[in-house]
Amino acid sequence: MEPSQNKIIRIPDKYNVLQRQKIGEDIVRLIRQRTQNGLDVNGNLFREYAPSYEKSGQPVDLRFSGNMMADLEVLSHGVGFITIGFIDPESNDKASWIQRPTGQKLGKQPIRNFVGISQTDLDLILSRYDN
Repeated sequence: MEPSQNKIIRIPDKYNVLQRQKIGEDIVRLIRQRTQNGLDVNGNLFREYAPSYEKSGQPVDLRFSGNMMADLEVLSHGVGFITIGFIDPESNDKASWIQRPTGQKLGKQPIRNFVGISQTDLDLILSRYDN
């Protein structure tokens, strides 16, 4: 089993329970959309697939089956934080391998950081909840 790919995202203390849940859902939705568009946490394009890979020449979207991204969820939240991560251990392992290739893929597969959010994107989401 790989290390947990859960991410704790710090937010201001002022948001209530319902707002935190919705903010978390917005973060997960943004990560799924951004990843489907082939962009990492910082908005940079993922490195291309290797020429030997079956999806070579296609945009990198990390959606071989779609299961891993479907398992990305809001795991918890409390005053000042939201935790996102994977509910399924297999999806967590896949995310770990993509973000930190190991074993036979070490040095052969580029690191593709996708679990998380930039401060700019977080600020944009939070601005929707400020009255």
